[in-house]
Amino acid sequence: MQQTQSHVRVLNNLVHDLQVRYKRAVDNNLRSYCYTLQLRLETAESILNLYQQYTAQKAEELDALSNSLDLVEAEPVMFYDSDSEWD
Repeated sequence: MQQTQSHVRVLNNLVHDLQVRYKRAVDNNLRSYCYTLQLRLETAESILNLYQQYTAQKAEELDALSNSLDLVEAEPVMFYDSDSEWD
């Protein structure tokens, strides 16, 4: 889970950097750069969206597992019999 969160942070930074570069290209009327940066930005945003969906799905699965574990009652385990020969 920590690795996924790390990937999401990296992708957030990448999207932010691409947005800044795209805005700069638009302001300077550099159309060829605008097109390639727009494609990169859309790709990075799509990947970020997939990671966020994956993270949400796994968080739901962890919650469900945690809830099912809470419902299970642990039974005491006997490691030795008091009537054995070792007493």
